[in-house]
Amino acid sequence: MEKPKIRIFNSLARSGGTLVCKCIGCMSDVVLLSEIHPLSTQIFNPIAQAHDWYNLIHREDLLGKETIDFVEAIQLIERKCNENSKCLVIRDWSHLDFIGIPYLEQPTNRMVLIDELSSAFEFYRIALVRHPIDQWLSTHKLPGLKEVSLDNFLHGYLQFSRHIQPFGFVRYEDFTYEPEKEMIKICEQLKIDFDKNFTIKWTHYSNITGDTSSRGLTQNNIVRLPRQPIERQLLQKFRANNDYHEILYLLGYQDR
Repeated sequence: MEKPKIRIFNSLARSGGTLVCKCIGCMSDVVLLSEIHPLSTQIFNPIAQAHDWYNLIHREDLLGKETIDFVEAIQLIERKCNENSKCLVIRDWSHLDFIGIPYLEQPTNRMVLIDELSSAFEFYRIALVRHPIDQWLSTHKLPGLKEVSLDNFLHGYLQFSRHIQPFGFVRYEDFTYEPEKEMIKICEQLKIDFDKNFTIKWTHYSNITGDTSSRGLTQNNIVRLPRQPIERQLLQKFRANNDYHEILYLLGYQDR
């Protein structure tokens, strides 16, 4: 039998995923689960989100189930979405797979969510990326993420960049410059109906995890993000790292 298809959105921490997923989530008939990962269900639980945010899961759906494993949980949510003519989109917590720290001692360097769900589902997929320098500078604003070394960060970002090549990506900078154009691309890739009113609706969409206080999320419009200033010595460290140059090539960025 043909497997049901679900939609997967991949992004690393501090790459603009919260803003873009607010825009995706506000589309009509979309059920978006946020920062979901098989290793993070105690923090971001898909059943809890489906119940608390969308009223999709009820107590009777879990009768006789003392425990429910991750795949069963997503199967139940997908079935409920299908019954209600909704499109399920899962925002993967890709940070665990390719950076890890401070939540894991070592990253997995593979897309665990896809590996876990591939026996039960097929996927529509797209990723979000950001220039590696701006990604790094933004990541290091968070206290827990300061533990990540530049070499480990670039190694993880390179693995992520390689993994997303088969299904494609949107650059966050492009999204902030032309949100409607890039959102059409995202909707086409994920097979969801595009709603041109998302530029108004996203500010009111609250079914999301992540940093909702950063610039762009407290305004009624999506603003262009300028490049962040970088010290010359740090820039030299980037340029001395081969992973940095391969990331630029794979994602279509220029050196700063």
